[in-house]
Amino acid sequence: MVNIVDREAVDELPGLITQAHGPVDGLINVAGIIQPSVPVEDLDLEVIERVLDVNFWGTLHMVKAFLPGLKARPEKGDRDDRQEDESPRGGGVREGRRLNQTARSGLSPL
Repeated sequence: MVNIVDREAVDELPGLITQAHGPVDGLINVAGIIQPSVPVEDLDLEVIERVLDVNFWGTLHMVKAFLPGLKARPEKGDRDDRQEDESPRGGGVREGRRLNQTARSGLSPL
C-alpha cells in the first residue's frame, strides 16, 4: 500500500509492481476522500487542501508514474479515474466534489 500524496513513494511503485508481477496492464484510480457535506465557505482550508491532495494530486501522481510504462506497452495499457463518491446515489452535489471533478477533468486526455 502507498500513500498517493507521497510523490516519491508513488514514483517507486511502478517498478516495484513490475518487479513482483510483471508489466502493468492498466491503472484504475479509485482513491479518494469525501469532505463534510457543507457549503465551501464553511470548510476549513486544511480540509480542502487534504481533499485536493488526495483526490487530485494523488491521481495525478499515479498517472504520471504509470503512464510511461502503459504507453510503452504494445497493447497500450488503459486507465480509468473514478472515486468512491462518484457512484450514482441520492443527495446533493457537494461543493468540494464539484471543485475536485473540475480539477481532475483535465487529466482525462492523458
